[in-house]
Amino acid sequence: MAAADVAGGSTKLVNAGLGDVSDRLTILALKILVGQEQGRDVTHFSNEHAALLTQIRSRTLNAKWFEAVLSLAAVNGLLWHAEDDLKALRLEWMVQQTPSAAEVTITAVGDGVKRRVADLVLPLAFRIQGLNEQRAELVAQINREAGDGAGAEKLS
Repeated sequence: MAAADVAGGSTKLVNAGLGDVSDRLTILALKILVGQEQGRDVTHFSNEHAALLTQIRSRTLNAKWFEAVLSLAAVNGLLWHAEDDLKALRLEWMVQQTPSAAEVTITAVGDGVKRRVADLVLPLAFRIQGLNEQRAELVAQINREAGDGAGAEKLS
């Protein structure tokens, strides 16, 4: 599959498998939804989304890979929230401008309790890593089940 031209540029996917296209579509859906809620212009995301949907529509729907696409959307949503939590922690840590992260205590997201940065960031970082591994496996699964021979996106 070649990259589809869209207004304001082209998609980032070249010769992508169905798993990669599905992954990008789930991310674009999140960006469009959040952008619209924030009153931002999401035209470029919508154009890319439409171009990629055209590629999906040209394929035969297979229930095996479609179930994995739904799981992929859920994993991408969890990643989105985990990354937002990490960004919030980073911003609060940067405001304190303390030389050692071990000395800094910040308010944990959502619970109002002061905790050491490392006690919050490490579990969150490991969670993001695990979710990214799940995401990569789902993309590979969709590619396999759709008959796309695309290589792995990540290096081990």
